[in-house]
Amino acid sequence: MHGSLAIDPNQPWLEDAPVVARLREAGAVFVGKTTTPEFSLGSASTMSRAHGVTVNPWNIKCSPGGSSGGSAVAVASSLVPVTIGADMGGSITVPGSFCGVFGYKPSAGKVAHSPQDALNLGTVGVFARSVIDLVATVNIISLPDVNNWFHVPRTEIKADYDFLPNIGLDTAIHTELQLVFDKIKDCWQTRPVDTLQQFDLQLALEIFSHIALPIRLNQWQTLTQEQQLVTEKHTQKTAILAHAKSNLYYWLLQRIKFGVDINRHMHEFNLIVVPATITSAINIPCDVVPINIDNTDVNLSPWSILD
Repeated sequence: MHGSLAIDPNQPWLEDAPVVARLREAGAVFVGKTTTPEFSLGSASTMSRAHGVTVNPWNIKCSPGGSSGGSAVAVASSLVPVTIGADMGGSITVPGSFCGVFGYKPSAGKVAHSPQDALNLGTVGVFARSVIDLVATVNIISLPDVNNWFHVPRTEIKADYDFLPNIGLDTAIHTELQLVFDKIKDCWQTRPVDTLQQFDLQLALEIFSHIALPIRLNQWQTLTQEQQLVTEKHTQKTAILAHAKSNLYYWLLQRIKFGVDINRHMHEFNLIVVPATITSAINIPCDVVPINIDNTDVNLSPWSILD
């Protein structure tokens, strides 16, 4: 439903997404759907008029991250052992970090995604409480699918608990990163690398903005005028901003060049260890508002932050 009141939940749903189809074939039991901000806009929080405010199960004053915040919360709350998430710009990485669960964003083409993203930016991945569960799920959802036009050769992932430290939620991120690094040093030859000094991250953000906003504009243009009127203000603002983006081909070339530079840098390493986020879970930027499960009494006061 894209976390949006513009999408009718009672319309016919006739086809499973590729990841759901693969899991169903493997005998998975589906518990329910999880929350996301409207049209997955936002990696810092998971809030929408359709479903209210999703909170972090470890501290309800904090955000679970987004846009796959509901999936991370379901795993962190022990509702289910694994969930599915989607990631274009941190939508698995951030909620996985904020909620203290394992999140895996696969490389583009590894897992089928339908409808296909024409620019191949978004990917479908997994949240889990253990790496063993995560790996088992990824090996299922990465099976071939006719919808995966960007498919890359499939290789099964193997997990080894010798590399997995017990990461707590309240310890400083850099301390935990050092613990991971120390654990890996017992098995592999390691050396610190200041990767961030070698690349223009501001350029990376600009490339992402110029490429991602047209995708949002396309989503907006597929809505009827009546549907557009019930979308949230930040969705409407994003569609307006997308009109200002131009020269898409140029920015696609810049993306390729940047990616090649990253590949060349990473080619000399088997593993690069970096923090998932630069901060722990942030506070929710509004009061938590009760919401009826049938959506008949939605209090919209949190959305004053978008005025």
